[in-house]
Amino acid sequence: MKIQRIFSNRRFSVIVRYLTEINNIFRTYDENECLKRYERLLEKLDRLPEVIVKILMKKIVPNFESLIEFTVDNFIPRTSNQAEQHYSKTKKSETTRKFRTSNGLLEYLALFMENEAI
Repeated sequence: MKIQRIFSNRRFSVIVRYLTEINNIFRTYDENECLKRYERLLEKLDRLPEVIVKILMKKIVPNFESLIEFTVDNFIPRTSNQAEQHYSKTKKSETTRKFRTSNGLLEYLALFMENEAI
């Protein structure tokens, strides 16, 4: 694993532990439990590794309300797996890996324009 070469084994295991703790915040459908786990993690902010603090401040803290919206509204899925599966099944033959060449891009644009005309 490349990332493990950057960090020592001990530091790597600490980072993995905190990443798991971040993931566990969102592994419940109870809003109060999400908030408790989030607050417990923020209480440790001064003890967290720098890379974890960066992830929290850049990705989690600004978007926390929308990240836990699935706990409030039962119609919002916890993950986007269903949408991703839909597009991977329906668009697979049309667009997958076609942008590696100029011809692939031209084929996609032709297909897109053809579909728009319909």
